[in-house]
Amino acid sequence: MKTTLFASPTHEAFVCHRKANTVVVSFAERKEPPPAGFSGEAMLAKSPHAFCCIRSLTNDWYVGGDFAACLDAVADAIRPYAHVILYGFSMGSYGALISAAALDADRLVLMAPVANIHPDKDRRWIADYQGLIGGRSAADLAPRIPAKTRVICVYDPKGPDRGHVADLKAACPVQVILTPRAGHMVFRFLNNGGILGSVTRMLFEPQVDIAGVQALVRSSMRQNSYYIAELARAMSRHKLLRRLVLRYGLYRFPGDLPLRLDYAGAIAEAGRFDRAAAMIRAVVAEKPTAAVSVAVIRALAQYAEQGGSPDAVADLIAPYASDRPRSREIQLLYARFLRHTRQFDQAIRAHESFMKGGPFSAQGFFERGLIFEELGQPIQAEANYRAALAEAPDFRRAAQQLARLKGHSARNNQ
Repeated sequence: MKTTLFASPTHEAFVCHRKANTVVVSFAERKEPPPAGFSGEAMLAKSPHAFCCIRSLTNDWYVGGDFAACLDAVADAIRPYAHVILYGFSMGSYGALISAAALDADRLVLMAPVANIHPDKDRRWIADYQGLIGGRSAADLAPRIPAKTRVICVYDPKGPDRGHVADLKAACPVQVILTPRAGHMVFRFLNNGGILGSVTRMLFEPQVDIAGVQALVRSSMRQNSYYIAELARAMSRHKLLRRLVLRYGLYRFPGDLPLRLDYAGAIAEAGRFDRAAAMIRAVVAEKPTAAVSVAVIRALAQYAEQGGSPDAVADLIAPYASDRPRSREIQLLYARFLRHTRQFDQAIRAHESFMKGGPFSAQGFFERGLIFEELGQPIQAEANYRAALAEAPDFRRAAQQLARLKGHSARNNQ
């Protein structure tokens, strides 16, 4: 039976006591708009372990509000258990890391780990918590992990979280489970492969078979539509090969809507605009709730990039012109559609909602740089590329565009 441990405007926690040696404490991930549900609640309810779930109601990355009081309540509740496992994805992983000492954790299971939220370490979600960490250094925000705590990271070795894993390895022994092509979306990768529950339960076992978990991940990849879609996306310079991979994906997963939308974008690259628009429209008709979604607006942006007529998809793009709340990624892709269709004023306005730091702000500056180049304003373009690099120093495309602009300016001044 669930017992509420803590409830405030910023954090909630409950516990489900059982006759068990182990208690698993989960920390909810970030959600836009907040809040996320309690992470892993349904899966933990089917496990033999006692469990406790914590969530932030404001995406504060567990550094604001009254999280310390919440953590005290959790620590008191789980004290009878011999073994403590902390579990989290993304924001939840940071919550687990910074709670390891207070909860005397024996094990941390971290998916897409974020080991430090200082802007010198990661700026992807800085807008969530910038006002909460003023004056705190990267050292202040680094987790204190007890020497006894076993750390297991599940991540993409070439993805955006690899630097966090490297920092953790420098601080303590770390075991890893690799999820190639998952990017930051490790949950989605494992879930699409049908192994999220199996992997998680294996990582909660008293003796974790790391090699066995890795083998399960590897064997699931051919049955993973998300992996196939990301593999195809990595082949953007090889358009025929990309279409063949997506066609294989559709053969394996004919009902997978994101794959169908990716294929629509791919056939737009081949100039088959009518068919691409028809495929996008069919998906929206089949699933109206997807009308405003990352997958649909990405396909529409690819369609527009290749020269597809905006008039032919006016009904599909219309919902994006509203003030309806949507994620930053959706808004970025909508702005990209507007740029490709040369609706520059609307694109500039569409950027405003995510240009103040946080997810996709660097891409927003980059998009503006491209617009100013189109308008023949290289000084403004250069300023925006520099702003993009200030947000994300390893943003390769922004660095390339900036170098190209500077080279062009130098040649003109000779």
